[in-house]
Amino acid sequence: RQCSAIRTCLDRLAEYEAAGSEDLDAVSGCFGELMAELFDYRQDHWSPELRSIGFHLGKFIYLLDAYDDLEHDQRKGAYNPLKALSQQPGYEEEMKEIFELLLAQCAQSFERLPCVEDTDLLRNIFLLPRLYLFSGRETEICGLSEIRSCVWKSASGLSPCLTADRNRTSSYMNKCFIPHV
Repeated sequence: RQCSAIRTCLDRLAEYEAAGSEDLDAVSGCFGELMAELFDYRQDHWSPELRSIGFHLGKFIYLLDAYDDLEHDQRKGAYNPLKALSQQPGYEEEMKEIFELLLAQCAQSFERLPCVEDTDLLRNIFLLPRLYLFSGRETEICGLSEIRSCVWKSASGLSPCLTADRNRTSSYMNKCFIPHV
């Protein structure tokens, strides 16, 4: 079931990318559907919440990667669904809203799950990107490599990022903290 769904999602994503689609919901939704299938491994009572986490996290990952690669893709003339949008006024603010909404959806679904073990670790995975993602400057998203590193470390259980290096993390969070989180 999962392998078939993954193949279908990747084939549809390849079609969108080959056509140069700028429909962010469609292209990121393909990867979201793929991740939803991976998260729904048991197909049980918790499937709706797990699928929601996977779907929104997949969209977040796809769009964050496109955001991170935009400058490189523009230089190389490669496909990137954000090319046209990035030329519009308010691009950075729109991306901030999209990223925050996707992460909020993940966190909302996560909080509905009956997690009793490693909840702090799991919250780090879903909530830390919101702490690190945006700087105080409206025109720049900061810390993409920090987010990837932090999420990976949290997911692999190596170390919670908030305590890994207190001085560096504290100064970084002061620079990038979103007060309303």
